[in-house]
Amino acid sequence: MVGVDISDALLDKARDAEKAHPLGITYMHADVTAPNALGEETFDGVVCNYGLSDIDQLDATVAAIGHVLRSGGWFVFSILHPCFPGWGDDAPSSWRPGAGYYREGWWLARSPGFRGKVGANHRMVSTYLNVLASNGFLVERALEPDPGPEWAARVPRADAVPVYLAALCRKL
Repeated sequence: MVGVDISDALLDKARDAEKAHPLGITYMHADVTAPNALGEETFDGVVCNYGLSDIDQLDATVAAIGHVLRSGGWFVFSILHPCFPGWGDDAPSSWRPGAGYYREGWWLARSPGFRGKVGANHRMVSTYLNVLASNGFLVERALEPDPGPEWAARVPRADAVPVYLAALCRKL
């Protein structure tokens, strides 16, 4: 198992966790948008949790994932759901307040949280699906779980919306 990130700080945290609870994971500093970031290494599967919206070059990233996957390999990802409007200072949002779902692009939140430090790229669900398809992936399953009563209680009188989107894709 190999973990890859462009952030030395995040890799240091991961390596510290590996030392405390060894799982046999090797961590590499690399830019996943580079076509040969991992050389000729190949894998049965790739997982990306909440990272795709933090990477500016989505198409290059998905192409690089396709490059390292064996034929029939799987790619699982999760993202903050692109339709999630967020609310208040402590809830994440998928897009710049006031911009709405259909205006894609990079933005920086006005909060002390993660989005206020590194920003994010808002993309519509169709953008993710089209990039996957154009890079030879088939979406086998997608999930948009109900956020549950605790989240719903935070926004009285509002309809529940999915907080995240997860998908299982297969390289054709």
